[in-house]
Amino acid sequence: MPPRTWHHLVGTYDGRAMRLYVDGRPAIQRLTSGSISIGVSPLSLGAETADGSVRASLRGELADVAWIVFDEIHYI
Repeated sequence: MPPRTWHHLVGTYDGRAMRLYVDGRPAIQRLTSGSISIGVSPLSLGAETADGSVRASLRGELADVAWIVFDEIHYI
């Protein structure tokens, strides 16, 4: 992705595949199965963490973050 440009990212999971869309176009798909488990670690957006320490972080901004669980929309 070119730097200094806005992009719309969406991730989905339907119980069979995880998909990432960039600007409305499919970018990557990974076949998998199972339910999404709720962990005890805090949610990290824009950072890769391991054992509570940040290993890599986003050099940019996040805006208009939301997630949908079934038919409920949640905003940060």
